[in-house]
Amino acid sequence: MREILRAVVMKKPMFSLVEPEAKHGGLSFDKVRQQLDDNDARGFYDKCGLADEVAEWGHPMPSAGELFDALFAEEPIEWNRIGFFQDVSMRLISNHILKDGDGETYLQGEVSMAQPKLGPPTAGHAFHVYCSEHNSGAAALVREVAAELKLDLRLTGDVELLAECECMLVYLTSLTWTQGTASDAFAADVQRAMDSGVPLLLAHEMPGVVANEARHAVDFGAFFSCKDGTTPQELLHVGIYNQIAIALKGGPWRRASLVVIARALAQPSQATNLVDEKANPSLWSEAVSTGHRRWTGKTFRLRSKLVTATPSVIQAHVELSSASTSV
Repeated sequence: MREILRAVVMKKPMFSLVEPEAKHGGLSFDKVRQQLDDNDARGFYDKCGLADEVAEWGHPMPSAGELFDALFAEEPIEWNRIGFFQDVSMRLISNHILKDGDGETYLQGEVSMAQPKLGPPTAGHAFHVYCSEHNSGAAALVREVAAELKLDLRLTGDVELLAECECMLVYLTSLTWTQGTASDAFAADVQRAMDSGVPLLLAHEMPGVVANEARHAVDFGAFFSCKDGTTPQELLHVGIYNQIAIALKGGPWRRASLVVIARALAQPSQATNLVDEKANPSLWSEAVSTGHRRWTGKTFRLRSKLVTATPSVIQAHVELSSASTSV
């Protein structure tokens, strides 16, 4: 807290790195503001001596509102532990720190910079993917991938053509299993695909700091425990979640999500491995475009320095978690 106060009173440029997961101490913006207000209300800064320190620096004590405004004056960056999302977060951090330099920093091999290639459906298939009309948003996601990455993706919503598809997309949102008869019909389509040996491609809209409500993002646990509906037991018994769902996020992380989906559509039988760069290193070595400042793998050693905030640095980086704003 001392470093935050010092940066605020000295009017140092700040940006916040926000932990989105509650299990790792993540706080919502509302909870950050509440903790700052609580610190004021219970005289926290006086009790721990920070108010006296600020006075010794020759500055008045910032209010909760001033601290909050300073923390989020710049667009906050969401921290991520999934590899291809983490690379985007690292790039955003470096761009903040190096924003006065020429060009933009990128990470070598960063997924969001890649341009996937997709050929026609393989022999014996007329379509890349089947999107059930009962799976709200599935076809729209495939069209988003095609438009963003300029790919000729062939999809169908006709269940009678399921056998002619290389895979079936299971698009997991808060609507997937909570729509009554529509969800029941979708479950029947999934069962039909599994019985027919058509590979499933799972994609999950994840919540995060960047608003993703329009896409009905939801925690994965809701598919097992939700009063409005959960994954049918029959599908659980036959292993619908035996493969890892590809994570989807919005904002700066969206393109990385779409690239991974495109790669999975290009190789549906390897969709599970595509979520981990260590499982398929060859797929993570595509060249990225020129015209940016190159940040090579060796530069990842900077990670240990990027998480340090001191009052003397030109920019203060604040990692927001439950340990940041209270003791």
